[in-house]
Amino acid sequence: MSEVLRKRVLTALALGLPLIVIVFLLPPWVTAAAVVAVMIGAAWEWSSFLRLPSRALRALYVVAVVALAFGAWRLAENPAGLDLVLGVTLIWWVTALLWVVFAPHHVSRWSAALAGALALAPAALAFVRLRFAPPHGEWLIFALFLVFAADIAAYFFGRRFGRVRLAPEVSPGKTWEGVLGGAAVSALLAIAGSNWF
Repeated sequence: MSEVLRKRVLTALALGLPLIVIVFLLPPWVTAAAVVAVMIGAAWEWSSFLRLPSRALRALYVVAVVALAFGAWRLAENPAGLDLVLGVTLIWWVTALLWVVFAPHHVSRWSAALAGALALAPAALAFVRLRFAPPHGEWLIFALFLVFAADIAAYFFGRRFGRVRLAPEVSPGKTWEGVLGGAAVSALLAIAGSNWF
């Protein structure tokens, strides 16, 4: 087993059990609190990329991300608002992929700040909504399972078939073959999951 794969397996085992306990054995508000805590930590970490001149500005960035997540939550309380949040998020992820592939060096402090906010706030919203949606907790675990499966498949497909680099200046180890392999495996699992649910 390679060192990279060993670290991934150990990380999955270390985080998997607490995740299952939080999602299935504790009240939903505990999941929401855990998601918010992780989002705050992630926003603080992201703020270091921005090279802000003071800790106060970094804290202000964290507050802005939390406010965006709360606003998205309120907006998504009705179907039209949820569609808007999902649409904006989808457009952002397609834009982010194109940005990373074709213009990885064109990053300003403000575009990096926006990138972090648009990655963290919708992710937190999705985690909490999936936890509260019936059957409580199963959708969240299934969504995470899809992400893990895509990551593992991308790793193996990339190692076995990888030739064309996805974004060599950003992450030299990632390949288009890995991306396509991960997408194919997660799509098949999504189809199987849709039949199960």
